[in-house]
Amino acid sequence: MSMSDDCSKPFQAGVTAALKESASIALAGGCFSFVIGVLMVQHGFVFLQAWLMNSEVYAGALEMISIPLWSQNPLPSITLVSLAFMVCLRYVMMGMVTFDMLQGLKGWRVYLALFFVADENWALSVAKSRQYHNQQFLFGYFFTSGVVFYMTWVCCGTLGMFLAPFIHHPQRYGLDFAFLSVFLAMLVGMLRGKNDIFPLLIAGLVSAGVSYVTHDGWHIVVGALLGSVVGACRDVCRS
Repeated sequence: MSMSDDCSKPFQAGVTAALKESASIALAGGCFSFVIGVLMVQHGFVFLQAWLMNSEVYAGALEMISIPLWSQNPLPSITLVSLAFMVCLRYVMMGMVTFDMLQGLKGWRVYLALFFVADENWALSVAKSRQYHNQQFLFGYFFTSGVVFYMTWVCCGTLGMFLAPFIHHPQRYGLDFAFLSVFLAMLVGMLRGKNDIFPLLIAGLVSAGVSYVTHDGWHIVVGALLGSVVGACRDVCRS
């Protein structure tokens, strides 16, 4: 058996596992993308603008809070750039974890997989890395789950754009809850035990508190950093 065969089997196993495990969460995220597609059209985006933003920006929270700003005249460019930086700053921390998870894999494959990274497939992949340590398996899982989420996101957003003229209040159908439900599902899946509850609780409370003071995305970063510090201190004390 060749070395390529030895590498392809774990990769294929990761692909298969990702297809089985990411579909349901991807559909829930797709509901949120559907709502974003509806809102963009209702805020004056033409179809091409809405489609490009949804497929190229690919950041649900950023899209949701920035949609009203795009209709302002003059366009608040500095505010939009600042929002993008603040809301997406978490990807720096996520990238560090991903580098550690896929350490040893280099080149265009890793960068291609990073294009499709989202909170959901990242969380699933991190949870999977606690069970499996084969990097080819993890790469197959990470890449495939990312593609599944991305394709579902774009397709559902596009559908929302087409149906926007017929849906005036998406909240009536509970579609706005999809975003929260996805993150709650990811949170439960990443819990390793009771010791994880306190850092997560601190992160959530701090983030909620800061959100009442500022609405520019700082609450996400501050909550994540303080939760990480509490978790790190917990691990140091335990060791």
